[in-house]
Formats: sequence, structure tokens, C-alpha cells
Amino acid sequence: MQIEPLKVLSEAEISKIHSNSLRILAETGIAVNLKKMRALLADHGCQVDEASHKVKFPSEVVEKLIAQAPSSFDIGGADPRTRLPMGPDKRVWAGLGTSFRMLDPINGEHHEATHADTEKHLILLDYLDNVSCNQMDVWAQDVAMHTVHVEAVRSWARHCTKSFGMGAYGVMAT
Repeated sequence: MQIEPLKVLSEAEISKIHSNSLRILAETGIAVNLKKMRALLADHGCQVDEASHKVKFPSEVVEKLIAQAPSSFDIGGADPRTRLPMGPDKRVWAGLGTSFRMLDPINGEHHEATHADTEKHLILLDYLDNVSCNQMDVWAQDVAMHTVHVEAVRSWARHCTKSFGMGAYGVMAT
């Protein structure tokens, strides 16, 4: 299936968003809770306030890093043969969202999401040709919060060949 790019913003609107983003990053900054990350950003020219954990990004630092970023790259899956090209001319369809409750399509009943639902979801997505990648879409309620990401990755490695992503629990990236 070939889908034409959707043009939502004009070049002038994109430029305005970019310049305002640069201004906000330079003047307001963002809170960075990890000390090691603040040190790394300071080494790259950012202004760090240790008391507030705020990091300000000078425009020239941001522009330099944007210029160094590759225009395209591949994301791999559990199967090394699975490569998902990413770039400005690529369209990617992915699972997105996080379900805490599930609707059983057979009996019509709702139940809390389980680890078994996570596995069924991964197996289904792996067979859908039009879905390129996946994130942690089902939040199993029968798995301890501090291990739910580990269990999701374990199931992904067992049941899915496509790439898989997830957010972070607290400040500890998974």
C-alpha cells in the first residue's frame, strides 16, 4: 500500500514551531532528573542548574546536534533479519496506546489486562503485514509494576519479530 505524505503544516508554520522550540529550550529549558545526564549535557554545552535540575539548551547546541543526526536509520526486531527503515519518506504504522482493560471478543466481557493478553497482542501484531512495529500496548495487571517491562520484553523476544518500544518507569529507562 502506498500512502502519500499528509501535509498538515506549511513551511512557515514549521519554521515558527522550530524557532519557538529553540527559544523555549534556551530560555526555559527542561528538568533533567538524572545527574549523569545533566553532566553529559553540560559537557556538550548546555547550561545546567544543579539546584533546580533545569537544563537550558543554547540554540547553537541544538542546531549542531540536529545537523549531526542521520537523515535515516534502521530499527531492528527480535529477528535480526527484520529491519524497519526510518526516514522522512517512510511511513510507519505501529500499535500505540496502553490498555489496562480488555474486551473479550468471544464472550463480550471486560477484564483487567493480563500477561496472556500481552502475549496474544504481540503474536497478532507480528502477523499483521501492515503494522511495522509495536510498543508496550497492553499493561498487564497480573504482573508486578517493577517487573512489567521486563516481562513484556521477554514476551516480545519469544513471540514477535518486529521492533518493540516502551516508555520508562519513573526515571529508570527500560
